[in-house]
Amino acid sequence: MLLLFAAVTLAAWSLILASRSGFTSAYTPHPALPPAPRIVDPGFSGVDPLIWSPALDIKAGGDFYLPVIISNQPRFHSAPHRAHVRRKFSPLWYCGAVLGMISRTTMATSVVIENARYLRNSGGIHVGHWVNAVTQFIPHLHQLATETQGHDTFRSPRYATVELYLEDGVRSAKQLRAIDALLLTNRYVRFTLEAAERAFGANLTITASSSSSVAAVRVNARRWPTNDRWWKSGGLQFTNAALQVSGCNPHNAGQNAGVSDVLIYNRKGSRRIENFPAVTQFLQANGMTTTVVTVTSDLTPEQQICVISKPYKFIVTPHGGQMASLLFKHPTAAVVVVSPPKGVLETFRFFRPAGEPWFAVQEARMWRCRGFCVDTARRDAENIGATLLPPDCEHCERKLRYGTIKVNLRAVKKIVLEARGTKRLRN
Repeated sequence: MLLLFAAVTLAAWSLILASRSGFTSAYTPHPALPPAPRIVDPGFSGVDPLIWSPALDIKAGGDFYLPVIISNQPRFHSAPHRAHVRRKFSPLWYCGAVLGMISRTTMATSVVIENARYLRNSGGIHVGHWVNAVTQFIPHLHQLATETQGHDTFRSPRYATVELYLEDGVRSAKQLRAIDALLLTNRYVRFTLEAAERAFGANLTITASSSSSVAAVRVNARRWPTNDRWWKSGGLQFTNAALQVSGCNPHNAGQNAGVSDVLIYNRKGSRRIENFPAVTQFLQANGMTTTVVTVTSDLTPEQQICVISKPYKFIVTPHGGQMASLLFKHPTAAVVVVSPPKGVLETFRFFRPAGEPWFAVQEARMWRCRGFCVDTARRDAENIGATLLPPDCEHCERKLRYGTIKVNLRAVKKIVLEARGTKRLRN
């Protein structure tokens, strides 16, 4: 609103000035006039028209040059034979100049995160839902970065600030402010914002107030990605920037020395893999070295990413928010998601490209996922035989989120067979 008020005020004054007198510029001629220099506006994006202020004179070699716009390219003409230059500009020209000066300043764009209540859980911020929102607005940041100079980083201050607004139809302003405060202090949130700033050059800010901007991009904290198009529109740049921020290099042989064949990426609380010692023992007995990491609040985002980004053969994990870190996994590592016996829980499949190996485990069953694991199980129900939840049954899904999970060792045998590419198994 303040920017709009300033624009209207400046336009009004410009019209007043235009109705009175023209523009006068005086200079002292130089005896040896150099060729007029080509001066390029450093903030010119190549997209918007370049409009110069009528009060702008550029001094070079002792002479003043008047900028003239031809086909959006600044050209300069000198007038050494005249002591004064006097030109009149139409009111329309002044309005364009005012709008041009406004457009040259830092311009903020906004992203509205709908259903912001899903960003919060009993432990504070639900990292999975937060990263889900991030995957939705990354293509927007990538587009802004690309449009400024045709590169994947910001070269112009035009989009230096991107405001993230929280919105929720069933939460009060006070509750949104509480979520906002949690986001601002959450280490994982701060880490992802820093990675986005490094990848796309945008300064990201979060506020609990809803945006009224017509240019706002809207994302949904409740809706999960259903394809990997976002990955092709900035996802790779974002994950590479995150690895740089964390100080991890998945291609560094020194950092990857002695990496295990299998990572059991466990969680605390509900849906944790309860019998991970037995799973570890079975894998090691069959020649597969295994590392167990339980994600707790003691692990920093940088530590989590450094762990998950190593080139394991398999990452075995239960369904849960800790799976958000799979965004940064090594592209060759196969993911094995363990679901409860009474239903398959799934939301994180397209945090990674569709072509990367992804498996589902439920009791003794294990199958390769072609797209969503639930869809694969429905298409091949006769061979897979998975127990699935009724469609659109949120109550059924919530019930599955409690309790722990025991991994059936017959499913672990299939992991070993998949790794070996053979049916022979040492018992």
